[in-house]
Amino acid sequence: MKILPPHLFYGSIVVIIALNLFLSGLRPLPAPWNWALGPTLFLLGLGLNLPSARLFGTVKTNLIPYNDPNVLVTAGWFRYTRNPMYLGFVVMLCGVAIGLGEIYGYLVPAIFAVIIDRTFIRFEEKAMSRVFGAAYDEYRRKVRRWI
Repeated sequence: MKILPPHLFYGSIVVIIALNLFLSGLRPLPAPWNWALGPTLFLLGLGLNLPSARLFGTVKTNLIPYNDPNVLVTAGWFRYTRNPMYLGFVVMLCGVAIGLGEIYGYLVPAIFAVIIDRTFIRFEEKAMSRVFGAAYDEYRRKVRRWI
């Protein structure tokens, strides 16, 4: 079984929760601010992630990173970021980390982003360039990888 980004996302949530439970350290954002900001960020991330995944279903393109893409999606959030689903995961993880409050949990979204960027995104961009050629190269010039 290959590891997929959602697996890393859920695993990252478990790590944030474990850090919150087992390390009592600095809580830089006091309650109730963390309780307000955390869920807000989580919902914002969900607002990036779900419509983008739904768009893949609408245009009937592949959602699995290891398979070749069959449609170049440039609508919706893809007009502003080449990776709205991954960005949504990172924003949701920031929401979980801030909501729970433990400063060590703040590292998890950054580590997640680096892993996603260095493994999945690099792999996917090579596949997109191979499959879509000049159209993808033009899209890549116009739209940033993250934000």
